[in-house]
Amino acid sequence: MSTITPCTSSTRPTAVTGRIAFETDTKNVIVYDGTAWRGYNNDGINFGANTKSFAPDGTDDLLTVANSGVFTFGDGTNDSPFSMSTWIRTASSPTSGDGTRFITQANPSGSGISILFDINSGNGKFELQIRDASGNWIGIDSTVASGNTWYHVGCTYDGTKSHTGIKLYLNGNLETSTSNISSGSYSAYNNGGYQLVIGGLLYNTNINKYNPSGTLQDDVAIFNTELTATEMTGVYNGNYNRSKLISLYRFEDNTNDSFGSNNAVAPNGITYSSTVHP
Repeated sequence: MSTITPCTSSTRPTAVTGRIAFETDTKNVIVYDGTAWRGYNNDGINFGANTKSFAPDGTDDLLTVANSGVFTFGDGTNDSPFSMSTWIRTASSPTSGDGTRFITQANPSGSGISILFDINSGNGKFELQIRDASGNWIGIDSTVASGNTWYHVGCTYDGTKSHTGIKLYLNGNLETSTSNISSGSYSAYNNGGYQLVIGGLLYNTNINKYNPSGTLQDDVAIFNTELTATEMTGVYNGNYNRSKLISLYRFEDNTNDSFGSNNAVAPNGITYSSTVHP
């Protein structure tokens, strides 16, 4: 009979197929499946290994998700907390062309941007910007992204209307070296009810930006609260807290929401790759 070995997320036992351990810091039961550790706990869902990823063509591929209200994070006066995460494999030059965008929220037919979660096309750093109706924003950036590299990128916001309430995570770890990139006098999240865009930006009828060819994206997740550092580590390990998860997009030959009912649409078609994240 197998025994369960106690450990922490940073002191896991030797990886042996079928080995089971319990992480005392994350409260995860983890199992080594021969390729990676997979985490399970009473509050989470693990969807297993991926077989496909979203592979934009660099010309016009992106995904849109209609906003029924679940993706509105404030009422124009008070902000609401949220978290987002994704796996991304950068192209050879993440800042080439239109840059690399993970999740954005903007008005496709007029002015107004709410959220930019991306690699900044100027300095190549991971960033989150949250904007108000006047175009002011709060935001932070962190590490410069390398080319042809898989990253798990997460962001959280506590709703306090300050850049100090934003956190970035890279491969399950909190980014401790960040810069304030806020601009203007931010008032509150722009609650225009805009759609979400995965893998690009649609803004003001003619400002359409697409990720460069060679980019791969997978496991796009949106949460209705600020995740803790432990919870974000769990997401990195493939464990999603169902009480906080809104939607999850895994791109297993479809653009469906694997958790909720907010299915994405590929207005210009979509290509999948059998290359998947670690």
